Amino acid sequence: MRVAASAKYDETPRLWPQFADSRPHIRRVRLLRSEAVPVYEFQCQRCGERFDELVDAGTESVPCRACGHPETRRLFSPPAAPMKLVKTPREARKQERRNAQLRERTKARFKEARRRARERARRAAGGGDG
Repeated sequence: MRVAASAKYDETPRLWPQFADSRPHIRRVRLLRSEAVPVYEFQCQRCGERFDELVDAGTESVPCRACGHPETRRLFSPPAAPMKLVKTPREARKQERRNAQLRERTKARFKEARRRARERARRAAGGGDG
């Protein structure tokens, strides 16, 4: 099951701060709030069409998009990974340290492999110690 955001308007009365010192003016403000609504995957019993649908939690069946057949079954869908677009400064520093260590190890392995290749080439050309 994946989750999508559904926008709903909250029409609760709010007190405007600029009028707080005078008489209280209460105004109705439309605030956009977000609720989690699951995206379920369904499969039609008649035509076999698979489709995703944004429905209320617990919905077991919806009409098929392709053929309109009312009997569909909800399929298991693994949950989506949490969205983590921005790292905290601490996580960013930690990642930078790991990247620097990885660069140093890779550079050292490359230099060692290049040194061994040069030694093998010298030995093959007959310019070795032996």
